Amino acid sequence: MPKRPCAIALSPDDTTILCGDKFGDVYSLPLDGTSYETESADCKQSSPAVNGDANEPQSKPFSPAATPLTVHTKKNREALRNQQRQARQKSEKDVLKFDHKVLLGHVSLLTDLVSVHLSGWYSHSGKARDYIITADRDEHIRVSRGIPQSNIIEGYCLGHTDFVSKICVPKQHPQLLLSGGGDGCLMVWDWLSGALRQKVDLRQHVIQMRALKAEEEEEDLNIAISGIWDIGPTESHTRSVDMAVICEAFVVPAIFLFVFNSQTELEWVNSVETTSNVIDVVVMDDSENVLYSLDNTRKGFTTASVLSEDVISNRPCMGAYSLASTTEDRAKAKAKTMELVSAMDKWAKEDAPFNGKEIDSWLYNLETLRKKTQED
Repeated sequence: MPKRPCAIALSPDDTTILCGDKFGDVYSLPLDGTSYETESADCKQSSPAVNGDANEPQSKPFSPAATPLTVHTKKNREALRNQQRQARQKSEKDVLKFDHKVLLGHVSLLTDLVSVHLSGWYSHSGKARDYIITADRDEHIRVSRGIPQSNIIEGYCLGHTDFVSKICVPKQHPQLLLSGGGDGCLMVWDWLSGALRQKVDLRQHVIQMRALKAEEEEEDLNIAISGIWDIGPTESHTRSVDMAVICEAFVVPAIFLFVFNSQTELEWVNSVETTSNVIDVVVMDDSENVLYSLDNTRKGFTTASVLSEDVISNRPCMGAYSLASTTEDRAKAKAKTMELVSAMDKWAKEDAPFNGKEIDSWLYNLETLRKKTQED
């Protein structure tokens, strides 16, 4: 890709990959390798002439007219070296050898994207349509039309006071959007109109877990939401939980579970406390379990210090939580996943690096999105 990818999704028809990068651009790539209507990158590079003129002269690569023999001052020699360096970088730049197309762009760093198909039942116009929803570092959530009209902006969801790190559209409520970021708030939007329906401050749940005093809340709790998952009902199961949320920055060793009530408002169900900071979550469709991975190199609520290797070897890397509604069903669901969790935990410990700086750069990078103030 031209720049470092940071978000990826499939189009509603599962034929196109949507890829967002750190520079705010969203590209489309064909999933099955078919070409777009425009010329491919290979065709453009391989054709030496335009309009059939094979004798047309080709442009030569840029080369500075000056040489080290004709430049004498220190400032001019430095300028010449910069020109030569830029010329080498242009000549060494790889051309993308696969079909790609820029769909839209942000003027800020893009953090997440989702692709949604909204039926006419929810649409204001009564027409079914595809949409691309993107979030960025500047607290913006943009709603654009899907391919091929992705240059048309339908609206914005504005209300976050810090960067937006994650967005999620629940399958059972496609007209709603959940978002979270550096302000520690989980927001529920009617994304097509841009209206904020609900705001949930996760600080209150973290305070209950840590038993902090009220006056310490603003000073100590610097929460960033790093993950939002839709774990609603499937064809074979009706679960008692709809959404799962985890946090980074002021790291919380827990998964916060929510459910939609009859008024499609989020209600807190439970805070699943874990032995270490939660890294990622996945829902198993064939059971009533949520699997989660853990950073077993640190204690919960901190990323400051790394534990010794002896302690790390005795701490789990994986865990599971049952979503079943009865005790009997929870026991059955847990038995199905224990073997898988044990095998994955063993594999993770064999290959896990114990370099604290490496783990920080991989797992705890949301704080780099937070804008610095004059006090900082």
